[in-house]
Amino acid sequence: MEIAEIVALTEKQVKELSYEDARDALEVVVEALDDAELPLSELMKLWEVGEKIAGVCQTQLKAAAKRLNDGLPTEAN
Repeated sequence: MEIAEIVALTEKQVKELSYEDARDALEVVVEALDDAELPLSELMKLWEVGEKIAGVCQTQLKAAAKRLNDGLPTEAN
């Protein structure tokens, strides 16, 4: 995914990203944030969308961890 595509994502589109797509988009955002050539307004847009994408990743990781934990047997005393 290109930066322009990532910045243009709607809230709904961000929430619908798969974990893998969100992770890849977040990687692109982080690399772009390291680019000191970008104007501040672009950096702020990238930061904001990066925060949303990171939230999607975190939510999906928490859900996966819960599913794993729920599927594991508890220790018997």
